[in-house]
Amino acid sequence: MTKPALLIVGLDGATWDVMQPLAAAGKLPNIARLMANGAWGPLESTIPPLTPSGWTSFMTGANPGKHGLYDFIECEPDGYGMHYTNAGTRRVESLWRILNRHALSAGVINVPWTYPPEPIDGYMISGLDTPDAASAFVHPPELKQDIAALEGGWPMDPRHLGYMHTDERRQEVLDQIIENEARRTRIAKRLMRERPTDVVAIVFTATDTVQHYFWHYADRSHHLHDPAGAARFGAAIERVYCEMDRNIGELLAAVSADTRVVLASDHGAGKSPEYSICLNQFLAQIGVLRFKSSPGDAGRRLAPLVRKADAWLRGRLTPRQKALLAKYLPRLRERWEAQYSSYAQIDFAASKAFCNEVLSFPPPIWINVKGQRPSGIVEPGREYEELVGYIVSRLAELRHPQTGQRLIKRAYRKSEIYAGPLLASAPDITLSWWEEDAFLSRPTSAERLDGPLVTRAETAAEKKSVWTGTHRLQGIFLLSAPGKVRRLTRAQPARIVDLAPTMLHLLGLPVPQALDGRVLLETLEEQYLSQHPAALENADASPAAASAAHEYTDEEAAKITKKLKELGYIE
Repeated sequence: MTKPALLIVGLDGATWDVMQPLAAAGKLPNIARLMANGAWGPLESTIPPLTPSGWTSFMTGANPGKHGLYDFIECEPDGYGMHYTNAGTRRVESLWRILNRHALSAGVINVPWTYPPEPIDGYMISGLDTPDAASAFVHPPELKQDIAALEGGWPMDPRHLGYMHTDERRQEVLDQIIENEARRTRIAKRLMRERPTDVVAIVFTATDTVQHYFWHYADRSHHLHDPAGAARFGAAIERVYCEMDRNIGELLAAVSADTRVVLASDHGAGKSPEYSICLNQFLAQIGVLRFKSSPGDAGRRLAPLVRKADAWLRGRLTPRQKALLAKYLPRLRERWEAQYSSYAQIDFAASKAFCNEVLSFPPPIWINVKGQRPSGIVEPGREYEELVGYIVSRLAELRHPQTGQRLIKRAYRKSEIYAGPLLASAPDITLSWWEEDAFLSRPTSAERLDGPLVTRAETAAEKKSVWTGTHRLQGIFLLSAPGKVRRLTRAQPARIVDLAPTMLHLLGLPVPQALDGRVLLETLEEQYLSQHPAALENADASPAAASAAHEYTDEEAAKITKKLKELGYIE
C-alpha cells in the first residue's frame, strides 16, 4: 500500500453553489479533474450545521447523540453554566483511532475539534478549538518545534475579523487567510515526505472565513450588498476557492496516482438573513421564562451604558492591548459581561425554558427539567412534552416581516434529530436558522422586554464588520479512486456520517457496527464491490474508546472566548 493510501481534504463551509460554476468555467482545474474522474454530490450536515458537530460526525460516522458534540458550547448537565466543547467532549472513537486499531497510521492536520490532540500512531495538529499558539496542540510534542524551525511556526486562524472597518484591513485579512493555507499546504507536503503515514487529512478553513465576511460583495441580492466595495472585493470568495484549488493541486502532485482522494465540507454556505429575533425575549413573552425583578433601577439604567462602553472599547483597543487584557485579566471581561447579560438575569426558579444567546448562531432552547437542573420546575414526562409542544406551536406563529411566511420554518425536538446514549444532554428544541429567508438572533436586553421582538439588520457592513454569509445544511463531498469509485456526476445526497464508513471500506477495512453512517455503495465500481463486499465489525463505539475528557482551564476558556469573538462566532 502506497503512502498515503488515502488523502482527505476538508474545505470548511464549501458549497457546490460556488464550486460547480467555477469548476465549469475552468477556474478550479484540480477539483474539476477530480469531479470528472470520481463521484460527487451534496453532503447533508448535522442539524444544526455547525463546525463542532459537523467535523466530529465526519470523523466518527456517528450522530451527536452518540459522540456528544452538539455545539461550540454545552450546558452543564446539572446546572445552568455553559462551557466550551473540544475533542475531549467527544465520547466515541475517532476515525484515526479506528485506523490505528487496524495498524494504519494517520497524519491529521487542522481538523476542527481535535484539541487536545490524540496520541495516535502518526501525528496530529489540532484545529479551531486550539486556544492559542502556546497551547500543546501538536502530537508528538517535538513536531511543534520542528515546524517552528522549518516553517516559522504553525499558522493560527486569523484574528480581529470583527474589526475590519477599512478596505485596507479587509485586504490584509484576505491576504492573510490565503497565505495561512499556503503555509499549511507546505507543512503538509513536508510532513508527507518526512513522516509518511497511511492516511493524511487536512482541513482548509479559508473558504468558511471568506464566506462569512465577504458574501455581500459578490451577492447582488444581499440586503447589505455594497456595490462600491464589490469593485474591490466582489471576487474575494472566488479568489479563495481558486487558491484552495491550487493547494489541492500541490497535494495531489505529492501523492501517487492510485491514492484514494476524499474532498468534503462540514456544511454549506449562503447569504445571511435580514431579520433577527431575541429568543429569550420571545420565551418571556409567551410566559415560560422570567427575569429577576431586580437588577434594580440603577442596574437597569447602567446595563445599556455598560454594553455601549464595551462596544466602544472593543472598537478602539489595539490588538496588543486586547492581548494584554486577556493575558493579565482573563476573568475580568467574563464578570463584566455576566453581570449585565440577560442570561445572568434569568430567574431559573421561575422559568420553564431558556436560551444562552452568546453565540452568533441562533441558540437552541433548553427546558428547565426537575431533577436535571438545580432549580428545575418542569416535570419530566407529560408536562415536559406539553411544554415543548406549546413552545413549538408558538414559534410557528412568528412571521417573516417581508414575506408573511413562517419566520422559523422548523423547530426540532431532540428525539427527531438525535439518537444514542447521550440524547439526554442534547438541547431540547433546535430552530432551523440555516434555511433561506430564515433568521438571525441577537441578545435579549433584560431591561427592555417590551421592545420589538423581530428587527431588521440595519448595520452597514462597510462600517461595522459583520457576518454576511452563514451556514447551510448542504455541503459537498467528492470521492476519487481509480478502479474503485465510479464516475458519477451529481450523486445522490449523502450524509456527513456516511463518509467515515465509506473511507474505511475504500481502505479495505471493516466498518464498526455502531456507526450511524453507511458505505456509499452506489458510488463504487461494481467489480470492486464484488471483490470487496462491505464488512462490519462488532467494535464498540464507547466512552472507553474516546479521547480523554478535557475541560478548558479558566485561562484556556478566556483564550477561546477571545478567539471566537475575533472570528465573529461571539458578538
